[in-house]
Amino acid sequence: EGGEGEAKPKPEGMALDPYAIDAELMEERPWRKPGADMTDWFNYGFNEEAWQQYCAKQQNLRRMNAMQASIQVVETERPQEPPPPQQ
Repeated sequence: EGGEGEAKPKPEGMALDPYAIDAELMEERPWRKPGADMTDWFNYGFNEEAWQQYCAKQQNLRRMNAMQASIQVVETERPQEPPPPQQ
């Protein structure tokens, strides 16, 4: 069920990740039609290419944050070092 480029059904209550949508796999890209206004489809001066770059960056940042969040940090008291000798 569902062809290539179509959104896969999500379980009830689950949100669709807009950064995971690959515009290249979409069958229709109405922003490419003659006379289409890009601002109807993209905000903040983005176009299709800029949006794909932004999505890749967001996915990478989220992956990095998830990895950092999984690293356990243990705080310990560090002994204070004596001040360096004055000359």
